[in-house]
Amino acid sequence: DLIKNFCKINNIKLIISFKFNLVKLNQFSKNIVKQIGYKKINQKKFKKRMDCVKSKNYSKPQPNSTLFTSPGIYRRFSYDLGSKSAKKEEFYIQPFLDLLSQHNSPFTCIDLDYTFRGTTNILKERLETKFNWLPIEIILQGKKEDSTKHVISVLKNQFKHFTTFNMDSIFNYKGIPLWKFLEPTFFEIFYEPNLPTYVDLIHKLEGFLNEVKPKQIIQVYESGPFAKAFEIAALKLKIKTFGVQHGLIPSDTPDYIFKEIKNNSYPFGNIVPDLTFVFGDYYKKILTEVGSYPKEKVCSIGHPSYFDIDSIKQNLFRN
Repeated sequence: DLIKNFCKINNIKLIISFKFNLVKLNQFSKNIVKQIGYKKINQKKFKKRMDCVKSKNYSKPQPNSTLFTSPGIYRRFSYDLGSKSAKKEEFYIQPFLDLLSQHNSPFTCIDLDYTFRGTTNILKERLETKFNWLPIEIILQGKKEDSTKHVISVLKNQFKHFTTFNMDSIFNYKGIPLWKFLEPTFFEIFYEPNLPTYVDLIHKLEGFLNEVKPKQIIQVYESGPFAKAFEIAALKLKIKTFGVQHGLIPSDTPDYIFKEIKNNSYPFGNIVPDLTFVFGDYYKKILTEVGSYPKEKVCSIGHPSYFDIDSIKQNLFRN
């Protein structure tokens, strides 16, 4: 459809092969079964990850403790000064875990998995460490909350009403209508494990956090949808939240560069942590000058996994 409209505007002759109709028919069939397929894949992923904790002893977070969340991708090899060799540990948050351990300050870590079909290798590794790790599925288990069903129903009705407008005039770039191209994505927002899962997590987190009453939540990749659910629930319950930079922040990334931050003037603005730790002032400038982060909500701390860089450098040789 994009190519057809482009050709029409630019008076370019377009010939469509009859085989294209077969492709469209095949895609139509896929879309019919996609919603059911996504749900089954999500259920299988859920069971696979929950099976990992069946034989493990884990404990609920203690009151007034710290909660950490981190996707499995951030468990990596890093340099260990003690053994002078590489070892697997938690990138970005390891210094925080070590510091709290030294001071006997209780904390619990929650493993987030953003892969579509689910991974268990890193989760199994984390469950074998000395730290108390839980998969996010522990919180998500059980039937969908009635409040979740209500919210999804309201959003679906609003979306249905939205589509009664002239969508080609709303989603239009240089005279080329984009709605037919974008429409399937909008529908897929309502498939598992997308909006229904994230809305349900917000509601379940409110009960979970109200019960365990943590004093703070520290997150790697706090802009991910699971982590964002923690932000939303924590804000409602007045629990302090901290984000830890997890990689480069380009000046055009939609995860961090947006116009409106949630405040009294913009109640539907994006929610950000009470404090975001960044590698240096360069990134603080990007978030506060290119983006809309308030300066008091961003703090330069260096790269957490390289706090001991001077000592590490002394142990590295060309051979």
